[in-house]
Amino acid sequence: IQDNDTATLPTVTVSATDATASEPGTDTGTFTFTRTGATTAALTVNFTVSGTATSGSDYTSIGTSVTIAAGSAGATKVVTPINDAAVEGDETVVATIASNAAYTVGSPGATAVTIQDNDGSSFPGATWPPVDATGWDAAKLTAAKNYASSLDPFGLMVVEDGRVIATLGSTSTKTSLYSVRKSLLSALYGTAVASGAINIQATVGALGIDDTPPSLTAIEKTATVQFLLQARSGIYHDAAYETASMAASRPARGSHAPGTFWYYNNWDFNALGTIYAQETGESIGRGFANRIGQPTDMEHFVETDVNLNYDPESVHPAYLFKMTIRDMSRLGLLMLNKGNWNGQQVIPASWVTESTKTWTPNADGSMGYGYLWWTMPENVGSSSSVGSQYIGPGAYTAAGNGGQRITVIPFHRLVVTMTVDNAANPTGISRTQMYNIVAMLVAAK
Repeated sequence: IQDNDTATLPTVTVSATDATASEPGTDTGTFTFTRTGATTAALTVNFTVSGTATSGSDYTSIGTSVTIAAGSAGATKVVTPINDAAVEGDETVVATIASNAAYTVGSPGATAVTIQDNDGSSFPGATWPPVDATGWDAAKLTAAKNYASSLDPFGLMVVEDGRVIATLGSTSTKTSLYSVRKSLLSALYGTAVASGAINIQATVGALGIDDTPPSLTAIEKTATVQFLLQARSGIYHDAAYETASMAASRPARGSHAPGTFWYYNNWDFNALGTIYAQETGESIGRGFANRIGQPTDMEHFVETDVNLNYDPESVHPAYLFKMTIRDMSRLGLLMLNKGNWNGQQVIPASWVTESTKTWTPNADGSMGYGYLWWTMPENVGSSSSVGSQYIGPGAYTAAGNGGQRITVIPFHRLVVTMTVDNAANPTGISRTQMYNIVAMLVAAK
């Protein structure tokens, strides 16, 4: 008796779950192959490899097949760059699933990982080099500078792969960074997580974190450090250094379980400062100066540029940073290079990737939130003189009241830093205007 029943084939797809790798090889990329349907038996998936990068010289061979183990829905292939001295620009590795009788190729059936070249990058020593905009469109760059100048920033600096393209105003005067402080703490957290001093899966209860009466509830104490980094703690206690609008929009205590709801929450941000000091045994100012400022040769920052602001509503103070644009740009360049500074891995590349990806998108797609960093859309500047410009995937920014910014655009290898004197320019520089500046700069490349 011949059976006329046929088994349903699994559908296999591939995605770049980490789409960026970089020399010297400490930052890897990842292809993830996923199947649908039954997982009772192992499944071998064949694929072809193409792209502008060369296997064996630009990256370690990833072969042409991957086996998804029994009981598993997916398997990965890691792209590990091979460091070299050639200035070759960014290159791609493309994985395309090959047809096979054992499965159906789904969508996406192909994807790419980009390997960023580190040989064209430069890093400032004790001081930044002079402005050098060679290769840029002079007229378009002037238009971008004129537009930015019309918005009255206190200072602005544009860096392409370590080369200073343009400056405006004061770049060597320390200014208050307001909420940029949060992104600076995120970078510092990367060093503490790497050393084992902080476990982001630890709960605030396990760490002994509490607050003034009414104290944290048992449910609130289940919030993890990761939830605080994501602004999803579900702890809506009064907080220090909180604006009237933040207090007015704060949800009621107990209204959302930890990890389920995003709210821009100063309690989360301030408690993270307390946790850092408690778990590392050092102040935020000292930690930032020693772990980030010193390795990147910051010109002006010292540990006393971080001051604590206490309010009676909470035991967790706000940590307030002052910094110059020249030093802000060093932090931006460090992040652009996935935490690597001239060969020294200051912040783990994996932390830079994890902290600057979108964990919470906003409703209109104009921004998202990572670990204390704001993520940006791939196209910005619809109201600029050059129209919307493609800035590529993975752009992110640190944002402070009035227009303080550290903006990192990996696709174009750009860092744009800006400060605003809120007393002299009380209207500040809006997010839309900042996007316009970025669009005009990208158009000038």
